Amino acid sequence: FQFGGQLFYEIEDGKITGMLEDVAYQSNTQEFWNSCSQICDKRDYRLGGSFFDGKGQPMQVSAVSHGSSTTRFDGVNVINTKRKLG
Repeated sequence: FQFGGQLFYEIEDGKITGMLEDVAYQSNTQEFWNSCSQICDKRDYRLGGSFFDGKGQPMQVSAVSHGSSTTRFDGVNVINTKRKLG
């Protein structure tokens, strides 16, 4: 699978070195959950969402949401999704 996200940070030697832009992550279910090394508790839970899920032919529009705590995954393949204009 491949997903984009709302907020990504690069961590080097245990320290946040900066925010990443225009990224997505790729994995498969087993590798992804095996790479999960930390999940914050319920005090860090946040609900996020969108008014547009943009799926289907013809186009279907509906609000979607999900919640999550800050979570750390180690060694997940992260790619740059920025399009270069020619």
